[in-house]
Amino acid sequence: MSSLLEPTTLGDSLDLRNRICMGSMTRNRCVDDNKPTEATARHYAMRARDGAGLIIAEGTFVYLNGGEWLHAPVMFNESHAKAWKPVTDAVHREGGKILFQPWHPGNIQIGKPPTRPL
Repeated sequence: MSSLLEPTTLGDSLDLRNRICMGSMTRNRCVDDNKPTEATARHYAMRARDGAGLIIAEGTFVYLNGGEWLHAPVMFNESHAKAWKPVTDAVHREGGKILFQPWHPGNIQIGKPPTRPL
């Protein structure tokens, strides 16, 4: 039986320093245009420093007006993707890996309905 603290590889190429995974939890810290902030980067970096080998970031809306959760992050365009770079860099500096959880709330969304296929 493997230990939680032993390194592992997910798939063919995602090397993790251990088998500890932090699941997705909404932090409500994306207040400026639903982009991650310095507080977001500090939060995830601390989790990596404290031992999480893999962090699944909070549910991240993939449709710009589709959010039903106040201050949840959005990954809709290049500016949103760039806003995540300091977060991923902070986690990587602490030896962790981070993935984002794509999130579309379906028919309970707030805002305008989608105008094109997702």
